Amino acid sequence: MPPVETLNTINTKRRTHMSVLAPSNQQEGTGLLNDVDVKFAEVRVVTWDYNGKVAVPVPALKLTMELDDGSMQDQYYSLGKATDWQPNEDGTQIVAVGKATGIANNSNSALLINSMVNAGFPENKITDDVRCFEGMTAHMSRIPAPKRGGVVKAPREDGRVFEDTVLVVESIISFPWDKKAPAGKPKTTGAAKPAAAKPAAAPVPEEGEADEVDTRCAEVLLEILGENPNGVGKSQLPGLALKKVAKEANKNLIVARIFQEAFLNAEGQPWVFANGKVTMG
Repeated sequence: MPPVETLNTINTKRRTHMSVLAPSNQQEGTGLLNDVDVKFAEVRVVTWDYNGKVAVPVPALKLTMELDDGSMQDQYYSLGKATDWQPNEDGTQIVAVGKATGIANNSNSALLINSMVNAGFPENKITDDVRCFEGMTAHMSRIPAPKRGGVVKAPREDGRVFEDTVLVVESIISFPWDKKAPAGKPKTTGAAKPAAAKPAAAPVPEEGEADEVDTRCAEVLLEILGENPNGVGKSQLPGLALKKVAKEANKNLIVARIFQEAFLNAEGQPWVFANGKVTMG
């Protein structure tokens, strides 16, 4: 077996350090929370056995979230194969034990981290230490999980069938490095989703790119609606779009633009956006 290397050891071999968690390094390869504000209270790398459903535990991000009522809830996000990754001793980093140099881009952890970046978390702030996400507050919602070849789910004992979904970041309310309110000074109250946070964080097209991005967004949206004749929710669009444009240079611009109301409400388009849902007109 090859010697175990930590991510920091691997990255010292590169001219530019970039965490394997970052989107640019991802590779191909439960009462359910939804529509909720949370604080990332603790983030760790663990091995997880899907609540006893698999014989060989897999590496995963364990996200402990604090809800508005003060309660805590854990969510697990798969990182890839146990033959590629394992947690370090204190669970703050993933350790490479195989040949992989980036987590699989269709893993649930990749979906979570991509959603953070698309919501405005700077990729250069993602470090090998997963505690870099701790302290962030965000609005979370569910998107359909990607179809994964070779994965066969055992039927439920009660025969019920549910769509696989992943809880991801829809918008960021505050970043880990944001200053906290001084002691004795109440925090600003109001809407759970501050409108100003989205446009400030979203990628901005360079001059001349906006029309190209909107054209591509329209093409992708029509593909999505063709596959979903009953329409799709606005919050689903980033995840669905990302699966179609993951290898395109403008993927971040497209994913950030496709669910903006200014785009969805543009005149002359063949779709209709109403009540948070997009359908063909």
